[in-house]
Amino acid sequence: MPKLYNTVTKTFMFMHDSYVGQFPFISEEEAAKLAQPIVVEAEEVKPAKKKKAEYNPEATDSDGDGRVQDGTPFEREVGTELSPEELTAIQESDSAL
Repeated sequence: MPKLYNTVTKTFMFMHDSYVGQFPFISEEEAAKLAQPIVVEAEEVKPAKKKKAEYNPEATDSDGDGRVQDGTPFEREVGTELSPEELTAIQESDSAL
């Protein structure tokens, strides 16, 4: 009587001979091969270089969320501009990092 290997519970169940050829099953040797862990070597991931953001006084809101220059130190509401003092403070804090 052939055995049916359950890949979820990792157990064998006996199958009646009349089911042979109707449902896929594997032998104990094949199941033992499947039970072996697969070892994959990880590649070293280099951190992405940060792009320096620049202030754009005429930035547009392309995603419609009401903010321009999203994800930069210069992010602000649509229709507002940063004062020269704010620009200087942001650029100085950015260069200090």
